[in-house]
Formats: sequence, C-alpha cells, structure tokens
Amino acid sequence: MKKAIKIIIVFFIVSFIISIVATVYLFKNGEEIIGGVSGEVSKLNEEASHLAEKVTGLTTEKQPEKTTQEKTKAEESEETTEKETEAITSAAEEKSNEKGNNDIEILNSYVGKPLEELIAKVGELGYKATYLAEGEDFTGFIEDMADLYLTGELEIDTVQKTVSVTLVSKSKLEWANKKELLKEKLDPYYAWKAVEEYGIEQYYDFELHYISGKIAEELEDENTWSLKATCTIFGTEQICEAKVTGTTDNPEVVYFDFYS
Repeated sequence: MKKAIKIIIVFFIVSFIISIVATVYLFKNGEEIIGGVSGEVSKLNEEASHLAEKVTGLTTEKQPEKTTQEKTKAEESEETTEKETEAITSAAEEKSNEKGNNDIEILNSYVGKPLEELIAKVGELGYKATYLAEGEDFTGFIEDMADLYLTGELEIDTVQKTVSVTLVSKSKLEWANKKELLKEKLDPYYAWKAVEEYGIEQYYDFELHYISGKIAEELEDENTWSLKATCTIFGTEQICEAKVTGTTDNPEVVYFDFYS
C-alpha cells in the first residue's frame, strides 16, 4: 500500500517537473513556434492566392470564348433578322410591282374609250389624274367636259399613284377618221396632180409646188380635199387654193384660185 502511494507521489512529481520544463521550453521557443506557424499560414495564403489567380485566369480565358459564342449567336440572330426583313421587303416590293403592272394594264385598256369610263376607274384604283388637251390643263373642270373627249395616251406612275391623261376630242377624232376614209377613196397625191393638170390647162405656164410649197391638205368634207400650196404662174410666185372630189381613178377639181 505504502509502495503504491510512493509510486503515485513520484508520478505526480515527475508530471509536475515535465509540465514546468514544457512551460519553460514553450516560453523560450514560443516565438520560433509561432513564427513557424505564421510561415505555414503565409505559405497557405500564398498557395491560396496562386490558386485564386489560376481560377481567375481560367475564368478570364473562358470568358472570351463565352463572349464569342454569344457574339456569334447575336450575329446569326441579326443576320437571320436581316434576311427575314429582306424577304418581307422583297415580297412586298414584288407584290407592289405586280399590282403596279396590273394597274398599268387596266388603265391602258381604257385608251380610245369614253373619258367618263377612265375617270371612274382612276378613282376606283386610288390614282390622282391630270387631264391635258392641246397643252392646256382641263383637270379643274374635266367633269363638265368629259363627254366631249376620249381617252388618249397615258403616263402612269404606280409609285406616286398618278396618271397624266392626254385628251382626244371626239369631234377631231371623228374628223380624222373621215380623213382616213377619204384617203382610201381619193389618194391626196392624185388630188394634187389633178390640180396641177388643171392649172396647166388653164394657164399653160403654171407650176404647182405641192411638195416643197405645201401649205394645207385638209378635209373639206367626207368627199372633198381642200388643198393649198405655192405655185408659179407666168414666172410669178402665187398662193394656189383648190378643192378636189371624186376618186383616185377619177379626181375632179371643183374649185381653183390663186393670189399673191
């Protein structure tokens, strides 16, 4: 029992001595230990910093790739949008051109027809028209005169939706048609030749300048030409007027006169 107590006392003494020695050692070498620990901490901080730089570097390197991908997608999207816009614009232009061509075809179909019909169609298609006759603008009062005219040449602008209309007088057209009919019945050349022969018969010294000196070749009526040209009678230049009826095979001078 006593022996056990001694052993316990010795154990406590030794433990106490060891504690004192350890305390002294730590006191004397604490700065070195702390310095070592601080060094280790610094190393860990440096490694952490290096690791952070690597991570940042990787992030920085990957960022342009992501930006490029986003840029590529944006460019592709923009290009697609441009193509879609171009396609829509092209389709709209094609449709507009097609409608414009249809308008031109429709309006031109009224050439030679009564003006009233064209006026109605111009309004229906939404065009603004200008009506011209012999250089004069009849637009302001065309409604009151429409029945006197036919539709003549058209100048159509499908973009501005305007049309310039040349008016054809019904009476003048009718007169022109009669003139063409008379040409078929009595060729003007043979009418002039008949006047020339008549002048020679009446005034043997007579020369009719119906080519170089022609002044008028008009319709007197549906059966008669009214002719005027310079002529030379007995060496004196005169103005000769004549009226010729009949046919190409048998022209007849019904009026003849000359004056200076």
